[in-house]
Formats: sequence, C-alpha cells, structure tokens
Amino acid sequence: MAPGADEYPEHDHSEDGIGGQMFAKRPQQLGQEEVYVALRGSGTLEADGERYPLDQDHIVRVGPAVKRKVTAGPDGLRLLALGATPGEAYDAGGTL
Repeated sequence: MAPGADEYPEHDHSEDGIGGQMFAKRPQQLGQEEVYVALRGSGTLEADGERYPLDQDHIVRVGPAVKRKVTAGPDGLRLLALGATPGEAYDAGGTL
C-alpha cells in the first residue's frame, strides 16, 4: 500500500454485518478471522472504533464480527493478511 493509502475496504466477515453483502458471492469467507502482519512499513488498523499499530513489532488478530479497516503509514505498508474460519478445514472455495 502506498504511503497514507486508505483504499483497503472497511469490512467484517459476519453474515449479519458488512460481510453479508460484501461476501455474498464468496460465502466461504463468512465467519473468517484475520491475522495481520506488517512485512514492511507501518500502518494502523481501526477495529470497532479502536486504533492499533501495524508494524514489525505488532501482529494483530481480528475476530469475524469485528468491523475493520487498514490505513498505511507515511512510509507505506506491505501487509500480509491471513484469513481462516476457526475450527474449520481449509476450503479454497474458488478464486477471489
């Protein structure tokens, strides 16, 4: 993500929240939690109104129902986002 970029969409993975509409064509993503790892640069995760740093010193886990948005810091952000449904086996479910 470029410095200050904020195009990462605000979303959750809840059927009753934003995710219900966002992932209507990819229902395998409903119920997923995500783990964010900053590989380079820094940024901020806003999760349910609270702000958390994303940098080399922090790894962040976000539950399925939590509304989240990532914004890159002044040096940009290379972000690894890992998503999976707790307790479920991996299901590729097609392409993104």
